[in-house]
Amino acid sequence: MGSRNKARLLVALSAIAVSVSGTMTATAAPLNDRAGSEVARFATQARDAGLSTTQARQLQRTIDTRLAQMQIGAHQVGFNEIMTDDGSAKVTLSVPGAKAPGDRRCNGGRLCLWAGDFYDHDKVTLYYCKFTDLGKLKPAWNDRLTSYLNFQTKGTKAKFYNYKSGKFQLRFTSTAPHREPDLGRYPGLNNMIDGVKPC
Repeated sequence: MGSRNKARLLVALSAIAVSVSGTMTATAAPLNDRAGSEVARFATQARDAGLSTTQARQLQRTIDTRLAQMQIGAHQVGFNEIMTDDGSAKVTLSVPGAKAPGDRRCNGGRLCLWAGDFYDHDKVTLYYCKFTDLGKLKPAWNDRLTSYLNFQTKGTKAKFYNYKSGKFQLRFTSTAPHREPDLGRYPGLNNMIDGVKPC
């Protein structure tokens, strides 16, 4: 083969390689861009909440650890929030040192649970009419419930269970709209709920 033909062949092969490489890069870019965008969004949320860079990194490590420990599929949706993949539950971690107090909000149609009294500390928000084993959420939520807001549709009855003798046993119910700021007021109910069925 002459030198001119060899040169043409090399140019053609180089063009093919660039084309293939460009196609692969274009396919992968949206995934990388999306991941980078979420990291930036979480960092902005943490900064707006008053966290230092060190605090934000520590919190992110905690989120990563919780995700690895989850016994059901889940993903991060906020700088301090984890959502189950089926959308049925969201875990909101309290943020020590943040400007704002703990998330005490509960939107309509939701059942919100808190580990602290008066709607403080870590929070779980439940969305669907399905039983949730709180022990599968991380940090493990079994035996942690202290307060809750039942802001589901009026008349909707939530059921709260304790796991005992190898099965979940109904302990009490809540008919919406209903709020309970401190289960510690009732003997044997604080920090003992292991499962919840919102409706």
